[in-house]
Amino acid sequence: MASSKYNPHMTRVFIVGSGRCGTTLLQSRLSLHSKIFTVSEIGFFRQICPSPPQLSRDEVTSSLPNMLNYLKRQTIYWSFLPLQRLGYTNQNRLHRAYALLARQTGKEDLRALAGKKLFDKVSKHSENFSSALDALALANGNNVWVEQTPSLLDSVEIIEKYLSDVKFIQLVRPWPDVAASYYDAATKYKETAWSNYSDLNRIVTDLNMCINRTRLYSNKSNYKIVQYEELIKNPLQTLSSICEFIGIPFEEQLLQVPKKDECQIVQNHEVYKFGVFNSFTIPENKFQKVFSQQQQQYILQHLNI
Repeated sequence: MASSKYNPHMTRVFIVGSGRCGTTLLQSRLSLHSKIFTVSEIGFFRQICPSPPQLSRDEVTSSLPNMLNYLKRQTIYWSFLPLQRLGYTNQNRLHRAYALLARQTGKEDLRALAGKKLFDKVSKHSENFSSALDALALANGNNVWVEQTPSLLDSVEIIEKYLSDVKFIQLVRPWPDVAASYYDAATKYKETAWSNYSDLNRIVTDLNMCINRTRLYSNKSNYKIVQYEELIKNPLQTLSSICEFIGIPFEEQLLQVPKKDECQIVQNHEVYKFGVFNSFTIPENKFQKVFSQQQQQYILQHLNI
Protein backbone atom coordinates (compact mmCIF):
# COMPACT_ATOMS: atom_id res chain seq x y z
CA MET A 1 0.00 0.00 0.00
CA ALA A 2 1.11 3.56 -0.60
CA SER A 3 2.60 5.30 2.41
CA SER A 4 0.80 8.13 4.22
CA LYS A 5 4.11 10.04 4.13
CA TYR A 6 3.50 11.05 0.55
CA ASN A 7 2.89 14.73 0.00
CA PRO A 8 -0.91 14.97 -0.52
CA HIS A 9 -0.53 18.22 -2.47
CA MET A 10 1.73 16.74 -5.15
CA THR A 11 0.31 15.45 -8.44
CA ARG A 12 2.24 12.54 -9.95
CA VAL A 13 1.96 11.68 -13.63
CA PHE A 14 3.53 8.96 -15.76
CA ILE A 15 3.64 9.24 -19.55
CA VAL A 16 3.62 5.76 -21.09
CA GLY A 17 3.09 4.09 -24.44
CA SER A 18 4.94 2.20 -27.10
CA GLY A 19 8.20 3.57 -28.40
CA ARG A 20 8.06 6.00 -31.34
CA CYS A 21 4.59 7.26 -30.45
CA GLY A 22 5.28 10.82 -29.29
CA THR A 23 5.84 10.47 -25.55
CA THR A 24 9.00 12.61 -25.63
CA LEU A 25 7.24 15.22 -27.77
CA LEU A 26 4.44 15.51 -25.21
CA GLN A 27 6.87 15.62 -22.30
CA SER A 28 8.90 18.36 -23.99
CA ARG A 29 5.80 20.55 -24.22
CA LEU A 30 4.63 19.82 -20.67
CA SER A 31 8.12 20.68 -19.40
CA LEU A 32 7.37 24.29 -20.42
CA HIS A 33 4.53 24.53 -17.88
CA SER A 34 5.27 26.64 -14.80
CA LYS A 35 3.77 24.07 -12.42
CA ILE A 36 5.44 20.94 -13.83
CA PHE A 37 8.75 19.32 -12.92
CA THR A 38 9.66 16.61 -15.40
CA VAL A 39 12.23 13.84 -15.70
CA SER A 40 12.76 11.37 -18.49
CA GLU A 41 13.09 7.60 -18.75
CA ILE A 42 13.95 6.61 -15.22
CA GLY A 43 11.74 3.52 -15.44
CA PHE A 44 12.19 2.95 -11.70
CA PHE A 45 9.40 0.41 -11.31
CA ARG A 46 10.46 -1.52 -14.36
CA GLN A 47 13.88 -1.84 -12.74
CA ILE A 48 12.76 -3.04 -9.31
CA CYS A 49 9.78 -5.14 -10.50
CA PRO A 50 10.66 -6.25 -14.03
CA SER A 51 8.28 -7.98 -16.40
CA PRO A 52 9.14 -11.34 -17.99
CA PRO A 53 11.71 -11.15 -20.79
CA GLN A 54 9.99 -10.67 -24.16
CA LEU A 55 11.52 -12.03 -27.35
CA SER A 56 9.95 -13.37 -30.50
CA ARG A 57 10.26 -17.06 -31.28
CA ASP A 58 12.55 -16.36 -34.23
CA GLU A 59 14.87 -14.28 -32.04
CA VAL A 60 15.12 -17.02 -29.42
CA THR A 61 15.87 -19.74 -31.97
CA SER A 62 18.10 -17.69 -34.28
CA SER A 63 21.33 -18.73 -32.56
CA LEU A 64 22.56 -20.76 -29.61
CA PRO A 65 23.87 -17.67 -27.70
CA ASN A 66 20.47 -15.98 -28.11
CA MET A 67 18.71 -19.06 -26.82
CA LEU A 68 21.03 -19.45 -23.84
CA ASN A 69 20.77 -15.77 -22.94
CA TYR A 70 16.99 -15.91 -23.15
CA LEU A 71 16.83 -19.04 -20.97
CA LYS A 72 19.15 -17.41 -18.42
CA ARG A 73 16.97 -14.29 -18.22
CA GLN A 74 13.82 -16.38 -17.91
CA THR A 75 15.38 -18.48 -15.13
CA ILE A 76 16.43 -15.40 -13.16
CA TYR A 77 13.00 -13.82 -13.57
CA TRP A 78 10.90 -16.86 -12.59
CA SER A 79 13.17 -17.89 -9.70
CA PHE A 80 12.70 -14.49 -8.09
CA LEU A 81 9.00 -14.10 -8.92
CA PRO A 82 7.68 -15.59 -5.61
CA LEU A 83 9.57 -12.96 -3.61
CA GLN A 84 8.45 -10.22 -5.98
CA ARG A 85 4.85 -11.28 -5.45
CA LEU A 86 5.43 -11.00 -1.71
CA GLY A 87 6.52 -7.39 -2.24
CA TYR A 88 10.30 -7.73 -2.26
CA THR A 89 13.06 -6.76 -4.66
CA ASN A 90 16.79 -7.47 -4.58
CA GLN A 91 19.98 -5.48 -4.22
CA ASN A 92 21.08 -5.73 -7.86
CA ARG A 93 17.77 -4.33 -9.07
CA LEU A 94 17.86 -1.53 -6.51
CA HIS A 95 21.39 -0.48 -7.44
CA ARG A 96 20.43 -0.27 -11.12
CA ALA A 97 17.24 1.65 -10.34
CA TYR A 98 18.88 4.24 -8.09
CA ALA A 99 21.86 4.63 -10.42
CA LEU A 100 19.48 5.58 -13.22
CA LEU A 101 17.44 7.83 -10.91
CA ALA A 102 20.63 9.61 -9.82
CA ARG A 103 21.88 10.04 -13.39
CA GLN A 104 18.59 11.34 -14.79
CA THR A 105 18.03 13.82 -11.96
CA GLY A 106 21.65 14.83 -11.46
CA LYS A 107 21.44 13.93 -7.76
CA GLU A 108 24.22 11.43 -7.07
CA ASP A 109 23.33 11.21 -3.37
CA LEU A 110 20.19 9.26 -4.34
CA ARG A 111 22.34 6.20 -5.03
CA ALA A 112 22.72 5.67 -1.27
CA LEU A 113 18.98 5.00 -0.97
CA ALA A 114 19.52 1.54 -2.47
CA GLY A 115 20.84 0.43 0.92
CA LYS A 116 22.77 -2.78 1.52
CA LYS A 117 20.08 -5.37 2.21
CA LEU A 118 20.12 -8.40 -0.04
CA PHE A 119 16.32 -8.17 -0.28
CA ASP A 120 14.14 -5.21 0.60
CA LYS A 121 10.50 -4.14 0.39
CA VAL A 122 9.23 -2.62 -2.84
CA SER A 123 6.90 -0.38 -0.80
CA LYS A 124 9.87 1.24 0.97
CA HIS A 125 11.67 2.05 -2.27
CA SER A 126 8.48 3.19 -3.99
CA GLU A 127 8.17 5.75 -1.21
CA ASN A 128 11.84 6.71 -1.65
CA PHE A 129 11.30 7.25 -5.38
CA SER A 130 8.16 9.32 -4.95
CA SER A 131 9.61 11.34 -2.09
CA ALA A 132 12.74 12.10 -4.12
CA LEU A 133 10.73 13.44 -7.06
CA ASP A 134 8.37 15.27 -4.71
CA ALA A 135 11.36 17.03 -3.12
CA LEU A 136 12.91 17.91 -6.47
CA ALA A 137 9.61 19.29 -7.74
CA LEU A 138 9.04 21.38 -4.62
CA ALA A 139 12.61 22.70 -4.71
CA ASN A 140 11.87 23.84 -8.25
CA GLY A 141 8.64 25.53 -7.17
CA ASN A 142 6.39 22.90 -8.80
CA ASN A 143 3.47 20.88 -7.45
CA VAL A 144 3.32 18.39 -10.33
CA TRP A 145 5.95 15.95 -11.50
CA VAL A 146 5.84 14.06 -14.77
CA GLU A 147 8.00 11.02 -15.49
CA GLN A 148 8.14 9.76 -19.07
CA THR A 149 9.13 6.16 -19.71
CA PRO A 150 7.16 4.49 -22.51
CA SER A 151 7.91 0.95 -21.31
CA LEU A 152 6.22 1.64 -17.95
CA LEU A 153 3.09 0.64 -19.82
CA ASP A 154 4.19 -2.80 -18.54
CA SER A 155 4.18 -1.54 -14.96
CA VAL A 156 0.89 0.36 -14.54
CA GLU A 157 -0.55 -2.16 -12.07
CA ILE A 158 2.67 -2.27 -10.04
CA ILE A 159 2.82 1.52 -9.84
CA GLU A 160 -0.82 1.74 -8.74
CA LYS A 161 -0.18 -0.87 -6.07
CA TYR A 162 2.61 1.11 -4.44
CA LEU A 163 1.83 4.77 -5.21
CA SER A 164 -1.39 6.58 -4.37
CA ASP A 165 -3.22 9.06 -6.56
CA VAL A 166 -1.09 8.61 -9.66
CA LYS A 167 -2.22 9.48 -13.17
CA PHE A 168 -1.19 8.00 -16.50
CA ILE A 169 -1.14 9.56 -19.96
CA GLN A 170 -0.65 7.20 -22.87
CA LEU A 171 0.25 8.39 -26.36
CA VAL A 172 -1.21 6.27 -29.15
CA ARG A 173 -0.44 6.25 -32.88
CA PRO A 174 -1.91 3.94 -35.52
CA TRP A 175 -0.11 0.68 -34.79
CA PRO A 176 1.07 -0.01 -38.37
CA ASP A 177 2.68 3.45 -38.37
CA VAL A 178 4.45 2.63 -35.10
CA ALA A 179 5.69 -0.64 -36.62
CA ALA A 180 7.14 1.33 -39.54
CA SER A 181 8.78 3.79 -37.14
CA TYR A 182 10.39 0.93 -35.19
CA TYR A 183 11.76 -0.59 -38.38
CA ASP A 184 12.95 2.76 -39.70
CA ALA A 185 14.72 3.52 -36.42
CA ALA A 186 16.43 0.12 -36.55
CA THR A 187 17.84 1.07 -39.95
CA LYS A 188 18.88 4.63 -39.06
CA TYR A 189 20.18 4.17 -35.51
CA LYS A 190 22.16 0.93 -35.64
CA GLU A 191 24.34 1.89 -32.66
CA THR A 192 21.34 2.14 -30.33
CA ALA A 193 18.86 -0.30 -28.82
CA TRP A 194 16.60 0.35 -31.80
CA SER A 195 18.83 -1.97 -33.83
CA ASN A 196 16.96 -4.86 -32.17
CA TYR A 197 13.85 -3.99 -34.15
CA SER A 198 15.01 -4.99 -37.60
CA ASP A 199 13.07 -8.23 -37.00
CA LEU A 200 9.35 -8.02 -37.82
CA ASN A 201 8.52 -10.73 -35.29
CA ARG A 202 10.11 -8.66 -32.53
CA ILE A 203 8.13 -5.59 -33.61
CA VAL A 204 4.83 -7.49 -33.67
CA THR A 205 5.51 -9.13 -30.28
CA ASP A 206 6.31 -5.78 -28.68
CA LEU A 207 3.36 -3.91 -30.19
CA ASN A 208 0.81 -6.62 -29.43
CA MET A 209 1.73 -6.33 -25.76
CA CYS A 210 1.14 -2.57 -25.99
CA ILE A 211 -2.15 -3.05 -27.82
CA ASN A 212 -3.45 -5.49 -25.21
CA ARG A 213 -2.49 -3.25 -22.30
CA THR A 214 -4.01 -0.20 -24.00
CA ARG A 215 -7.34 -2.02 -24.16
CA LEU A 216 -7.01 -3.15 -20.56
CA TYR A 217 -6.43 0.34 -19.14
CA SER A 218 -8.44 2.56 -21.49
CA ASN A 219 -11.49 2.92 -19.22
CA LYS A 220 -9.63 3.71 -15.99
CA SER A 221 -10.53 7.08 -14.45
CA ASN A 222 -6.86 7.94 -13.77
CA TYR A 223 -5.80 6.99 -17.30
CA LYS A 224 -5.94 9.28 -20.33
CA ILE A 225 -5.27 8.12 -23.87
CA VAL A 226 -4.04 10.82 -26.22
CA GLN A 227 -4.03 10.29 -29.97
CA TYR A 228 -0.74 11.42 -31.49
CA GLU A 229 -2.47 12.81 -34.57
CA GLU A 230 -4.73 14.97 -32.39
CA LEU A 231 -1.72 16.36 -30.54
CA ILE A 232 -0.14 17.31 -33.87
CA LYS A 233 -3.25 18.63 -35.63
CA ASN A 234 -4.98 20.28 -32.66
CA PRO A 235 -2.28 21.06 -30.09
CA LEU A 236 -4.26 23.77 -28.29
CA GLN A 237 -7.31 21.59 -27.70
CA THR A 238 -5.29 18.47 -26.90
CA LEU A 239 -2.87 20.13 -24.48
CA SER A 240 -5.75 21.97 -22.79
CA SER A 241 -7.49 18.62 -22.26
CA ILE A 242 -4.29 17.11 -20.85
CA CYS A 243 -3.85 20.03 -18.44
CA GLU A 244 -7.44 19.60 -17.28
CA PHE A 245 -6.78 15.88 -16.67
CA ILE A 246 -3.67 16.69 -14.63
CA GLY A 247 -5.55 19.39 -12.71
CA ILE A 248 -3.62 22.49 -13.77
CA PRO A 249 -4.54 25.48 -15.96
CA PHE A 250 -3.40 25.52 -19.57
CA GLU A 251 -0.51 27.91 -20.34
CA GLU A 252 0.19 29.40 -23.76
CA GLN A 253 3.89 28.55 -23.68
CA LEU A 254 3.02 24.87 -24.09
CA LEU A 255 2.49 25.64 -27.78
CA GLN A 256 6.06 26.87 -28.15
CA VAL A 257 8.99 24.81 -29.42
CA PRO A 258 11.47 24.03 -26.62
CA LYS A 259 15.04 25.20 -27.13
CA LYS A 260 17.57 22.42 -27.46
CA ASP A 261 20.09 24.01 -25.10
CA GLU A 262 17.42 24.46 -22.42
CA CYS A 263 15.67 21.09 -22.73
CA GLN A 264 17.03 18.62 -20.18
CA ILE A 265 14.93 15.63 -21.21
CA VAL A 266 16.81 14.83 -24.44
CA GLN A 267 20.47 13.87 -24.23
CA ASN A 268 22.98 14.78 -26.96
CA HIS A 269 23.38 11.14 -28.02
CA GLU A 270 19.62 10.63 -28.41
CA VAL A 271 19.50 11.85 -32.00
CA TYR A 272 16.33 9.85 -32.61
CA LYS A 273 14.52 12.28 -30.27
CA PHE A 274 15.64 15.53 -31.86
CA GLY A 275 12.29 15.88 -33.61
CA VAL A 276 10.85 17.36 -30.40
CA PHE A 277 12.70 20.59 -31.24
CA ASN A 278 10.56 21.09 -34.32
CA SER A 279 7.11 22.65 -34.54
CA PHE A 280 4.09 20.34 -34.60
CA THR A 281 4.26 18.62 -37.98
CA ILE A 282 2.32 15.67 -39.30
CA PRO A 283 4.94 12.97 -40.00
CA GLU A 284 5.15 11.20 -43.31
CA ASN A 285 3.41 7.84 -43.65
CA LYS A 286 6.30 5.38 -43.44
CA PHE A 287 4.33 2.14 -43.54
CA GLN A 288 4.25 1.83 -47.31
CA LYS A 289 7.66 3.46 -47.69
CA VAL A 290 9.78 1.19 -45.46
CA PHE A 291 7.93 -2.13 -45.87
CA SER A 292 7.48 -4.29 -48.91
CA GLN A 293 3.97 -5.50 -49.83
CA GLN A 294 4.73 -8.86 -48.22
CA GLN A 295 5.97 -7.23 -45.02
CA GLN A 296 2.93 -4.95 -44.88
CA GLN A 297 0.63 -7.94 -45.21
CA TYR A 298 2.48 -9.86 -42.49
CA ILE A 299 2.25 -6.97 -40.02
CA LEU A 300 -1.43 -6.29 -40.69
CA GLN A 301 -2.23 -9.98 -40.26
CA HIS A 302 -0.32 -10.39 -37.00
CA LEU A 303 -1.06 -7.17 -35.12
CA ASN A 304 -4.03 -7.55 -32.75
CA ILE A 305 -5.99 -4.65 -34.24
